[in-house]
Amino acid sequence: MVGLTGALALAGGLTVPVAFAADGQPLPSAGEIAAVAKQREQQRPQSETDRALAQARTTGKNVPIESLTTESGETSATPEGHLLLTAAPEQKRVKRDGKWAALDATLAGAGSVR
Repeated sequence: MVGLTGALALAGGLTVPVAFAADGQPLPSAGEIAAVAKQREQQRPQSETDRALAQARTTGKNVPIESLTTESGETSATPEGHLLLTAAPEQKRVKRDGKWAALDATLAGAGSVR
């Protein structure tokens, strides 16, 4: 862990604290940190969650995340950049042929009833 030491810089008669890394080098600016973060984001392959968050921001609507869906819960990306879990105490869907389908609660007859 890099320790930080503080120093004071005089700027126009004002005393301004300046942070330095333990090796005496100044810490990167907020702009430099943002540029590195943006570069790393562009290099990293996007996950389904990343794509859903981006789509939600663009459309202004919640976007379901298929890989986070379960029999009783559904997770969506929100336009605000959050994940929203909607859960039920009982099973709401079943996976058929790799896709989620709502449960069908109707009864099918197995023949005639007498």
